Amino acid sequence: MDWKRKLSSRKLWVSLVGFLALLLAALGMPDATVAKVVALVMAGAELLVYVITEAWLDAEAMQDKPSDS
Repeated sequence: MDWKRKLSSRKLWVSLVGFLALLLAALGMPDATVAKVVALVMAGAELLVYVITEAWLDAEAMQDKPSDS
């Protein structure tokens, strides 16, 4: 399984946040709490996707770089 691709999928994060928001609402959490949790998860997801993408691009650049030896 390609975890880099899975974890950088916007569809995955939107689905996860949607599920989490509905679960918290069903459990009777206040709207403000649900909004805070959703915001934190999405902020973390954005950071994770950025880090994975940059690492992937750096790895690609290193592979394309001709060796000096």
